[in-house]
Amino acid sequence: MRIPPDTMGTAGPNHLMIVLNSHVRIQNKNGGNISTVTLNDFWASVNGGGGGTAGTFDPKIIYDHDDDRFIFVAIDDRDANNGYLLGVSATSDPTGTWYLWKIDADASNTDWADFPSPGFNSKWIALSANMFTIAANAYTGTKMWIIDKDRAYTNDLNIIDVFDNTDFSGGFTIAPCKTFGAEPNLYTVDSGWSSGSDDLVRHGRITGAVNSPSWSSLGYVNVPDSDVPGDAPQLGGSALIDNGDSRIGSPPVYRHSNIYFNYTGKLSSPTRHVIIWGEYNASSGASINMGIVQESTTPMFYAYPSIAVNCRTSIVMGFSGFSTGIYASAYYTGREFTNAANVMQPVKLLKAGEDYYFKDFGSGRNRWGDYSATCVDPANDLKFWTIQEYAMPDVGSGANDDRWGTWWGEIYFIPEPAGIWIVGLLNFWIIVKRRASSV
Repeated sequence: MRIPPDTMGTAGPNHLMIVLNSHVRIQNKNGGNISTVTLNDFWASVNGGGGGTAGTFDPKIIYDHDDDRFIFVAIDDRDANNGYLLGVSATSDPTGTWYLWKIDADASNTDWADFPSPGFNSKWIALSANMFTIAANAYTGTKMWIIDKDRAYTNDLNIIDVFDNTDFSGGFTIAPCKTFGAEPNLYTVDSGWSSGSDDLVRHGRITGAVNSPSWSSLGYVNVPDSDVPGDAPQLGGSALIDNGDSRIGSPPVYRHSNIYFNYTGKLSSPTRHVIIWGEYNASSGASINMGIVQESTTPMFYAYPSIAVNCRTSIVMGFSGFSTGIYASAYYTGREFTNAANVMQPVKLLKAGEDYYFKDFGSGRNRWGDYSATCVDPANDLKFWTIQEYAMPDVGSGANDDRWGTWWGEIYFIPEPAGIWIVGLLNFWIIVKRRASSV
């Protein structure tokens, strides 16, 4: 039984691959299940069977459209055995061979790695993590491993360099971009910066020859002002649902010479959580689109967003939604490339929550998230997929009998006036029938 699910997945040319804290599932695009294994078992050849203090957790998966490979990461254990797990598929077929490695997060066994953030460009795979002391669980900074992508794709792990907090001059959850095209630079985004009354994200870049990368800050980009979110209300009871913080939780995207990102913020009067999103030019840092997805009349609380952009620069975002009038549900929004600047279309329901949700295993935190996934389909660059969490009917009346589920949506714009768009194929969804994945 794992909370939160760490909702994550991606599309390949012919498959959907879902990676949760509990299980890994591969489906066809009609929703048929091909294989399901536990997260620990997927990594068993390198994680020692997941028998450490925490097992394997924090999975994330992305797809490299240019080289047709899946890139899968996770974290293993929270003690001296802690490591960063990296897997790449040998082909575009996730049911075939995988190359798997465990990278020692700290040879001195002082710190452990948490919350992996993978990215890539034409030269490198970058693996970022937040580092905490094993003894006191105190944050010590961000660490990033730079890997030769071409060699990794031939089952040869070559760690070229490791950046740490001294290289980054501070920051938290420094997320490398998922890069489209033959871009020689690998860009990074991290949130939580401010100057006076302005909120900022930091714009960074890894550059250089394959074997001599270096990271530098390119400056800061103004974003809509907001505060750090807290907990959100729900229908059916007084228990609040954890909405995380304002880090870049899901991979930002580099495409069309621009960078696209989002994260969760908080506004007041009335208090609600919102999605902060933006698009800026990678070379100049100039803002192109910036906005807030919000609903203040209910009010709705939105959290755990993810973002994708297609070949026409149209954007889709998926996220969770909460309020006193609904069970925790899944939502999405987006903008066509023809829409007015700084504007998203109205929020739409992806999957309605079905019951009250409380599950903390005595921790005091009613966890949700910690992130979600939205991606473009490699077989059709106009189409999007998003996987989001929702509250399922509980399985009993006892403590921690409440359940979460995850739901895939296939999203695309249609050529109608005013950019009407629809969701298709919602009659299939991800819920592993074994209790560990759905409760």
